[in-house]
Amino acid sequence: MDFVKESVALADIRPSGTNPRKNFEGIDELAEAIRATGGEPVNPPVVVRDGNVYRIIDGERRYRALSKMYRGHEAEVMVPVLVACDMDAANEMVAMLATDDKLRLSDEERAAGVQQMLILGVDEQTVSRASRATREQVKVAKKLARRVPEGAQVTLDQMVAAMQFERDEDRDSVLASGNLWYSEVTSIKSRIKREKRMEEVAEYLAGIGVQMVDEAPIGLESGGTLYSWMAPDELRNITEGYGEGCFAVADEDGEVRFYVPEGIKAIKKEELSQEQIDRRRGDSACKDLAGRMVAWAATGDITPCPELDDAALDRRSVPYLPGGEDADFEWILQLGVGIYERVTALLALISKVERGFMGMSWLSPKERAERAREWDDAVNVIVASGFNAPMTEDDEWLKGRCMDVCDAGEK
Repeated sequence: MDFVKESVALADIRPSGTNPRKNFEGIDELAEAIRATGGEPVNPPVVVRDGNVYRIIDGERRYRALSKMYRGHEAEVMVPVLVACDMDAANEMVAMLATDDKLRLSDEERAAGVQQMLILGVDEQTVSRASRATREQVKVAKKLARRVPEGAQVTLDQMVAAMQFERDEDRDSVLASGNLWYSEVTSIKSRIKREKRMEEVAEYLAGIGVQMVDEAPIGLESGGTLYSWMAPDELRNITEGYGEGCFAVADEDGEVRFYVPEGIKAIKKEELSQEQIDRRRGDSACKDLAGRMVAWAATGDITPCPELDDAALDRRSVPYLPGGEDADFEWILQLGVGIYERVTALLALISKVERGFMGMSWLSPKERAERAREWDDAVNVIVASGFNAPMTEDDEWLKGRCMDVCDAGEK
């Protein structure tokens, strides 16, 4: 592309309205650097003529630094610029993303640039090259570019995650969920899994003549409950002996209650005790919570904190080296903690969360309490590391049960 170097009044230069960059930090430092080189940037801003003004293609940070240096004298100060002879809006956006890489674009800014280029008609190969996005990310962004809510900050990974869902309303929900999109994805997956389970339950009940209704019928007695944490194959045991004249009511959480005419009794196996019911619910809730934690950790949105670094350091050991008994590798233990070690430590803590604290009936109350405290400590470290997904009803129930088990162990 042809450029002509000119000197123009700072007042005649305008930022580009299509620049995806929203973060312009470090302007003071850049202004000091420009002062140190004589008051002009080493690399002049690149502009395109737009009527009587010059629209910035590349170098808005330099322009902002100059404006800060010469505030109040913009009309008098002449600055060197490179004027592009011809550049349409699409190529301008490509230049915005491909150059001026001294301050990296955030994930949200890069995604916004990709969307704008696609809307302007830039071919996918050019978009991928300019934005350093994968072909898959660009294809997904092309499909969803016009569905992103106005003003919403999304990332390319967020768009890829939204695209996995068939329903437009689910995609829109992920795109509108901001930094909590991974929690929204997990929530939608749980809902879809629950809906599929309910379809299987309804199909089975229809096959044996049990009718699904919205409200509990009057005059019938309770015939058992299929809890949301129970495996679907337990449905056969609960409904053994049921048929026409029996009804089922399902709630939003996937719990199904049965109602049968008086005198009809199912041939049942031994009833579960409340302790067994709580234990099964606890195991299911711990697995669900751990699954959401893994989904969050996989995003890499982890906040370093002393508790997590301590957990990482606790896992360190000097490697075993055959024949190297005289070698001193204690210095390894003094190295700083990196992202790999933090993620590894997080996964180890998440495995403790998944294991739970309500099983192993042969443990003493004191041993159960110790296991519950370890579970609670693991949850607290994970939360301190940035896990902030909304608490579910089962999460709250787990916290309460954890406190109960700890209290029982202290008596």
